[in-house]
Amino acid sequence: MIRSCVFVTCAALGAIPGAAQAQVSPQAPAAQAASKAKAAGQVIEAANDAAVEGCRDLGEADQYTSTPGARGQIDMREALKTTGRIRGASHIRYSGHVTLIDDGAQREHAHFYDCTTPPAPPATDPADDASASVMAALSGQLELVPVGTLHSKVDMQSIEADAATAFGVSANVEAILPPYFAIGINPGLVLGLKSGGAMASATQLDLRARMRLGHVAAEGFGEYGYVTAGGSWILTPNDGDTSAGFSLGVGAGVTRRVDRLSFVTFELGFQAGFQNMTVHDTSIELSSRLFHIGLGFGRYLP
Repeated sequence: MIRSCVFVTCAALGAIPGAAQAQVSPQAPAAQAASKAKAAGQVIEAANDAAVEGCRDLGEADQYTSTPGARGQIDMREALKTTGRIRGASHIRYSGHVTLIDDGAQREHAHFYDCTTPPAPPATDPADDASASVMAALSGQLELVPVGTLHSKVDMQSIEADAATAFGVSANVEAILPPYFAIGINPGLVLGLKSGGAMASATQLDLRARMRLGHVAAEGFGEYGYVTAGGSWILTPNDGDTSAGFSLGVGAGVTRRVDRLSFVTFELGFQAGFQNMTVHDTSIELSSRLFHIGLGFGRYLP
C-alpha cells in the first residue's frame, strides 16, 4: 500500500545542519540566482513550476532509501542534489514522494533544470523547418542508362530497337515547400544514344519541369517520388537533323543527409519521349524510352 507523504517542509529542512538550501520566488531573477547558487556549489529547490519556467531541462531521477521518516527524506534529497550538481543543474524540483507504510521505505522523485542562461533556440535547419515557406536545393546527378528503346516511324512503318547502354548527367534546381512538396527545373543530357549495332550515336537534351513529393529528412534517409514534363531534343550524329518534342517521366529515390546542408541521392527513373522531325517534307518520328539509375550530390540553399 502506497500513500503520499510529506514529512518536512522546506523551512524545516533549512534549519537542519548539512541540508544545503536556497529558496527562490517566482519573481526573483532566475538567471542571477542560479549563477550564484552554482558558484557556491548549491542547487536551488524550486517551490513550483513557475520558478523553473524557461530553464533548460536536464532530466529526472529517482532516489530510494530504507531509512524511515524525515531523516530518510533528507538523505534522499541530498543524494538527488549531488546528482543535480553532476548534471550541471542550478535548480531541482521535487515531486512524487511516497513511503511504504509496512516498513517505512521511501522514494523521492526529482527534476533537474539549468536556469543560469535562457535556453538556446533550436538551430534553424532549412531542410527540416516546417515553418519555412520556401527554400531551395541545388543538385547534380550522374546517370547510367542500361535499358531503353529507340522508336522510329516513317510513312506508317514503325521500327523499335533496343538501345545500347548510355550515360547521362542531369541537374536539379528546386524550390521546396516544406514539408513534402518541391517544384523545380531539371535539365539533362544523355550521351551515346544508339541502337545496339550502330556505330554512331546521338545525344539527347532534355529541359524539364520536375515536381517532387517526399519528406526532406533532418537526418538519415528520406524517400521521394517525382514526375517530370518538358521539352526533349535528339541530336542525330554527323550534324544530322534534330528530332524535337516533349517528354514525360516518373521515378523514385532516396536522399541521405551527410551534414546540415549537404545530401546525396540515389534514384531510379523512366522517361518516355515523343520527338519527331521533318526531312524533305516527310515527318519522321524518332523517339526514345529510357530507364536510368542515378547517383547525385546536392546542397540546400538557406
